[in-house]
Amino acid sequence: MESNSTDVTNSDNVLVALDLGSNSFHMVIARIVEGNLQILTRHKEKVRLAAGLDDNNQLDQAGFQRGLESLSRFNERLQPFDTANVRIVATHTLRKATNARDFLAKAEEVLSHPVEVISGHEEARLIYKAVANAEMTEDKTLVIDIGGGSTELALGQNHQVLRLTSRTMGCVSFTKKYFANGITKQAFKKAILSAQQRLEPVIDSFCRVGWGRVLATSGTASALAACAQEMGHSAITADSLKDLQKLLIEKQTDIEIKGISEERFQVLAGGLAVMAAIVSAFQINEIRYSAAALREGVLYEMHGGMEHSDVRRRARESLMARYNVDGIQAQRVAEIAIWLWQQLQKPWALPHSSLSLIRHAAYLHEVGLDINSSAIQRHSAYIIENSDLAGFNRDEQLVLANLVRFHRKKLQLNQLLPIEELFKDKTLIRLIRILRIAVLLNLGRKGYEQPQSVTVDGKTMTLTFAPDTLTNQQLLYVDLDREAQLLELAGFKLIFE
Repeated sequence: MESNSTDVTNSDNVLVALDLGSNSFHMVIARIVEGNLQILTRHKEKVRLAAGLDDNNQLDQAGFQRGLESLSRFNERLQPFDTANVRIVATHTLRKATNARDFLAKAEEVLSHPVEVISGHEEARLIYKAVANAEMTEDKTLVIDIGGGSTELALGQNHQVLRLTSRTMGCVSFTKKYFANGITKQAFKKAILSAQQRLEPVIDSFCRVGWGRVLATSGTASALAACAQEMGHSAITADSLKDLQKLLIEKQTDIEIKGISEERFQVLAGGLAVMAAIVSAFQINEIRYSAAALREGVLYEMHGGMEHSDVRRRARESLMARYNVDGIQAQRVAEIAIWLWQQLQKPWALPHSSLSLIRHAAYLHEVGLDINSSAIQRHSAYIIENSDLAGFNRDEQLVLANLVRFHRKKLQLNQLLPIEELFKDKTLIRLIRILRIAVLLNLGRKGYEQPQSVTVDGKTMTLTFAPDTLTNQQLLYVDLDREAQLLELAGFKLIFE
């Protein structure tokens, strides 16, 4: 394990980020000093998780074992820290592996902390956040991060993100696919063309915004910058990449350059091909290296908790605007959903993190209405599951999709989307029941009739209204009766009085 250590004692102002990348695992420990992050120590291990993916995207036993053995060593450093001060994120390989759930379950046993699988767009956003905090400038900046299995591109100005994308190409995966039989001119040609094809859908979108400078982060960029300097170039350029390509074809991996490990040279050809494709596709003159990367972005996100909430809110509002959601109705549903959650948190032992998700689900449950009012719940769930929602990890998006998928009609428990370990099924189903009642009480779209109380006993929920409410509001009575019938089919009981 590569390490840059300082003695660290556990305290509330120390934060830990662990990045489970496709090539390497990285840990950064930082302290909050007068509102700023001070990096205390860094640790890195080459794991090459992406190399363990077979043709069916199954993580092989060797890769599985390499990952867990590495995590057991990281766990020694994690032990002093509370879960609230630790965030562990997994990226491309664990997004892609068909047996990722098995690996994640074992990983959480080893680490005693939850592991989040983040989307490619979320990864790109956090990378940009790291660079924006470390390399502040007024210029629009294009940030490139070539990882082991994917490449993230982020374009922004100051702290505002303007464009994000994640493409399935990385130094490990491309080396394995195109350079397994040696580094040749023909192999480079095929690899670069493949990378350009993957970039093609986003080139116009990025170029229309434009940029004043280009920065690249992480191991591939660091190695390419070091090679460029060694060969007499001041930055990564098309010429420096061509020179390095010729050198690799001539020497293969038998090269020594100060600061670049033998392990990095083993996957450099794939990373070089991806970078060459980016430089060509975006017509980039020069690229500078930035030491900031995903793990620093995670730390800044942890430190700026309120800012993270704003990111989620903006993502939610953007989706609502795109699909013409009735904001007033959404707010009504959210208000009663939050009230129900507050009444039921203790008896149902609902985790505090679920409050934010029930709120977002209430605001987003009608995004599918813009497609068709029939089967709105299915349309809404599909949109949420497949949208790029900044600030939400994969499991959180699946929770939102589950909540809106079953906010009406039959509650079919066998159709719940698979979620790793964010919430147990019992908690998820309870949140669904809350959202269903919140939506039902707002079917009139003119305000809601809030119950005087809500209680639960086992699988039974009792809603108590003011005297004569149900007598005077026959439609509400009929709606509640229908809901009781639907819940009974799923094994639950609803009493209203």
